[in-house]
Amino acid sequence: MKGFGFLLYASLVLMSSQGNASHIVGGEIQYKYLGGNKYKLTFKIYRDCSSNTKFDGDTSSQFASKFYFGIFEGRIDSNVFPDTSRGLMLKSKKTILPVIVHNCLQANNSCVEEGIYETEIDLPRNDVGYTIIHQRCCRNDDILNIVPLSGGNNTMPGFTIKCFIPPVASFANNSPIFKNFPPIFICRDQSFYFDHGATDADGDSLRYFLSEPFDGLTENMPLSSNQSLEGMKRIEWEVGYSMNNMLGGNPALTIDSSTGFLSCRPNKNGRFVVSMIVVEYRNGLSIDTINRDFQFNVVDCDIPKADMPFQQGTMNPNTGMGAYLYTFCDTFFVKFKNTSSNSSHYKWDFGDPITGANNISYEFEPTHTYSDTGIFMVRLVAYKVKTVGDTCVDTTYRFVRVFPKFKVLFTGHNACPDSPVVFQDLTTSHYGITQKWQWSFGDGKTSSEQNPMHVYGVGGNYKVTLIATDSKLCIDDTSLNITVFQRPSFPDSLPLLCLGVEDTIESHVVINSPDSIIFKRWKIFNNESTSPRLIYKPTSDTPVSVKLKVRSDKGCRFEKDYLLKVYPKPNPPIMQDSYFIKCQESLLCGIADPYALRYKWHDGVKDSVRFLSRKGFYKLTITYPCEDVVDSFHLYGNLVKADFSFTDKCESDTYFFENRTTTWIASSLKYRWQVNNVVDTNFNFKYKFPSTDPIPVKLIVIDEFNCMDSIMKKPTVFPLPKFQLTPKKVCKDVPTRINAIIDLPEPYQIQKWEWKLDDQKVSNESFYFYTSKAYNDQNISLILETDKGCIDSINNFVATHPLPNPKKLKDSFFIRCADSLKIDILDSLALSYSWRDGNTLGLRFIDYPGKFYYTITYPCMLHSDSLKVHNSCTIDVPRAFTPNGDGNNDILYIRGYRVKKLLSFKIFNRQGQLLYYSTDQDEGWDGYYKGQIQNSEIYYYTYEAITHKNGGISSGEGQFMLLR
Repeated sequence: MKGFGFLLYASLVLMSSQGNASHIVGGEIQYKYLGGNKYKLTFKIYRDCSSNTKFDGDTSSQFASKFYFGIFEGRIDSNVFPDTSRGLMLKSKKTILPVIVHNCLQANNSCVEEGIYETEIDLPRNDVGYTIIHQRCCRNDDILNIVPLSGGNNTMPGFTIKCFIPPVASFANNSPIFKNFPPIFICRDQSFYFDHGATDADGDSLRYFLSEPFDGLTENMPLSSNQSLEGMKRIEWEVGYSMNNMLGGNPALTIDSSTGFLSCRPNKNGRFVVSMIVVEYRNGLSIDTINRDFQFNVVDCDIPKADMPFQQGTMNPNTGMGAYLYTFCDTFFVKFKNTSSNSSHYKWDFGDPITGANNISYEFEPTHTYSDTGIFMVRLVAYKVKTVGDTCVDTTYRFVRVFPKFKVLFTGHNACPDSPVVFQDLTTSHYGITQKWQWSFGDGKTSSEQNPMHVYGVGGNYKVTLIATDSKLCIDDTSLNITVFQRPSFPDSLPLLCLGVEDTIESHVVINSPDSIIFKRWKIFNNESTSPRLIYKPTSDTPVSVKLKVRSDKGCRFEKDYLLKVYPKPNPPIMQDSYFIKCQESLLCGIADPYALRYKWHDGVKDSVRFLSRKGFYKLTITYPCEDVVDSFHLYGNLVKADFSFTDKCESDTYFFENRTTTWIASSLKYRWQVNNVVDTNFNFKYKFPSTDPIPVKLIVIDEFNCMDSIMKKPTVFPLPKFQLTPKKVCKDVPTRINAIIDLPEPYQIQKWEWKLDDQKVSNESFYFYTSKAYNDQNISLILETDKGCIDSINNFVATHPLPNPKKLKDSFFIRCADSLKIDILDSLALSYSWRDGNTLGLRFIDYPGKFYYTITYPCMLHSDSLKVHNSCTIDVPRAFTPNGDGNNDILYIRGYRVKKLLSFKIFNRQGQLLYYSTDQDEGWDGYYKGQIQNSEIYYYTYEAITHKNGGISSGEGQFMLLR
């Protein structure tokens, strides 16, 4: 057998639960651009061959449900087409049998059915493209690598496939098409290879990735016309499995992102869900994505598998040929590695017949010394003896490249920072020509030149590596350590110079070990000095150019230029000994000096310009490059500070505002109080606020210098409680609770209550129980005090009435469909009406069924009652029925006065198979299908009917339980 990943097996007894189910094992979506806004969609759905259930939309089944799909603008859960455009019938179907590619494999009855659906659609142009999806239940049970749904019955998640169509205005595009159908079975503990690549009609580049499969619908709702992006979620992996390890084994399942080449070596039997995506690129942009979801079945094959390592990307799964993992560029001696499995003995043909008998070996991992250079085709035959005279054979091939005498060398040298290092390639290739050079300079920079030149900016040790490739695909590498000597650290700046003052400047230059500075030189006015210190006395304020030069013990030279500013003798601003200010004036102190370094006042301020308005002593220190200058002065003046105080009161009280104005210099002051339109010139001020609204009070003060100050404050006026007593009607000889309905804003609270009956105190509670003994009006008063001490009172005359006699209604009423029921519970003594459904009317109309509760509030009692309204305007299907022949609940009907004409009544099992169909409301299902008793389980129904109400069409769906 070739090195092809065989498709397979044999006893092919899948899991025992498979035989009685028909489940989805995979699917994909393709599309073709037809011009304009039109596309052709093709859906391919794969199921196992158990035929209990037909494909959705199968015309061979009279009552088969349609095949549904969804179209969404962009990636937002918003359908852009009506339901009728998303239901298809099956176009074609065929059976796909396992590919038997080995003489030891036996044919079997296992297979996959492929169902194809096609439609043409118009997609209006937009800027976001379209997402196409198909959602369904159900996957096979006992899948090993995904977590079942909750409930403990091992029910697997549903199934979703999708693709994305880019905006046609930007990309008129056709989807990629997969070249091969995946194998139905693969062998455990054997290497598996499969070309999962695709072709693209537009010539776009394709990339391949493994992806997370999507969940779909459930057995309770196996199919639905309401496809939803929002309901899509990725499956949950079982412990030990992930997107990077979908089948287990070693190596795990991988896909070549450039070719779509799948490879793995599974180590466990069972069913496994695998999903992959193809991403299409045009001009470097990703424009669309399609996915394929498929169930791989791993089984025992008991056949030999010949296998050798191969270079990634060189294996052709159709021929089983690829390049051997290694190219031998330094020797004719080759040691082969054998990765075969399930084999008893081997035969090697090294493709080197000149070596005679040495060209053949029967060892497990032989060695061979080739007679010459070149490319040799090696054949490995693996044998498995099953019975005497019955031997299974498998064969694989690899191309071995032998081109020794390839050696990578280069030269380089140590250098100073910023000095170029020249690298010279000395690589030799005896049988080929060196074609590629990949340099890594150890500082993150690279080059592909043959003899590059590189500059290092930072000192240190660098490992330089060269990887070279010749025309025979020989690859070798070598490394060389390069030392870049250290760069010294110069001071950022030098000390300041003062005019006429001699100063010494140190050369504080440091360098990291092991390098050291061995030479320093100063240059000033074209004069150079080798002293480490520069002594200089400036005679003018002209800036001085200075250069500092150094040399390390490694011979590296460095220098830095400085420009030294020369400061003249300071000439600080002259200040008086004292200053005077009036009123709210301030003194501007501007003492900025271009030669000053910093300023510091005695109060901590560090500004050169400031405004002073507070009298007192001020001291200033100005720091110059060469000395500090200290000066001080006194500030005199007047300052009027208006102020007043008060105590917050209740809104009925008069406020007293006490003047607390202060001034620096004693003088006669004038006062002006202002609030609303009231003006007062007294020293203190009294005022009664008209309400609790915050009204500001303003005080203006003027001194003898006409200096003025003002202040405004907003008093808080505590509110009085506003309230009324209820009820105003009571019944004779019936104790009635008298309540106070209080209006008092937060955060104020009532602190004291005092109730009086005819001026006699009767209670301190928040309420008062009153019993009237005669049909007369009685005066009840209440005095309230708040937590702020505000007091208010109210008088209330309460009228006395006889006991009410509420109306009596029937317990139940009956109406049909669009009829309504008039309910009248009006009563002149009633205070209010309250229905449980929120209605507050005593006269109302009811047009829907239910039980209605109401309460009538009277001055001295509450009257509660209820009534039932029956309105047969529904369509109902029982939640369960028991077709056991006892004459009770043996037939499942659709019922309801709302049905004017039944258009359809359908019943499906959990696999989506139609079991019953009728348009006669008087007929029902007896629990049989084609004369066979159906099992006790959950079933799914749909209906469509013309209704009595408005003659409209009503439809619905649901589920029920068949019980036996």
